[in-house]
Amino acid sequence: LRIGIAVRLGDSVLKPAKDKDKHSDIQTGLQILDKEAAPHFKCAAKLEEQFAVPGQPVVWYLMSDSMALRHAAKLRYGRKLLTDTSTALLHTAEQDCSMVNAACNHQDLNRAMQHAVGEMLAFSMADYHIYTGYSGFARLGAFVSGKDNSIYHVQEGSGCDPSQPTSFEDAAHISAHVRRM
Repeated sequence: LRIGIAVRLGDSVLKPAKDKDKHSDIQTGLQILDKEAAPHFKCAAKLEEQFAVPGQPVVWYLMSDSMALRHAAKLRYGRKLLTDTSTALLHTAEQDCSMVNAACNHQDLNRAMQHAVGEMLAFSMADYHIYTGYSGFARLGAFVSGKDNSIYHVQEGSGCDPSQPTSFEDAAHISAHVRRM
């Protein structure tokens, strides 16, 4: 059973960390894991409990713009969790990239886009998809999967009910704080 978890915290986490050591990044990541990302991981646990058959291997795949969260989640969940803990992400829009990282260049942007598309495709291979509402790449990955009843849009402060997946129609209308009327 493969469960994709996408936690988008926002562009501010893409800024290079200054005056922070690895320990404080892990501490920051654990705080995020216990607060903003907690509903996503609780949802994954519920989906696993509901849909895994006895003896079935279960993998959680995490994509996030927060390196601290990826490290903390890997520390907490170990071999169960697959995530990239080696690639610091950049924003894929040139004007945003240069705002958060003055050294940003076209080669960096190309690598950032390749990484984002690769993560999206890996996310699409999950059986179930849990994501933050303003995560466009995660939403696209869930849509690319073509799997009905596999999407769980988790909002801040909400959880999920395995018997109540988000419909494709509703997922398509929940984007970057834009809501269908």
